[in-house]
Amino acid sequence: MTKGNIVKMNDLAQKMVEKFKMTKKEALEVLNFLVDEITTALKEGKQVKLVGLGTFKVRMRKEREVVNQRTGER
Repeated sequence: MTKGNIVKMNDLAQKMVEKFKMTKKEALEVLNFLVDEITTALKEGKQVKLVGLGTFKVRMRKEREVVNQRTGER
């Protein structure tokens, strides 16, 4: 696994390789498919519920004003 508290796509793919005896390329294809499907559903305004993992949904937030630290421009 990756150093620290971050698990990356390659880390998950490697776990899939070990558990399911698939190639890393196949594992990455499956993970990319899953991410693409979740993204597509969210873009269509749907919620995605994965029991044991969580619920993904788009939330609208009001705009906020930011300041460029170098120029002070708003």
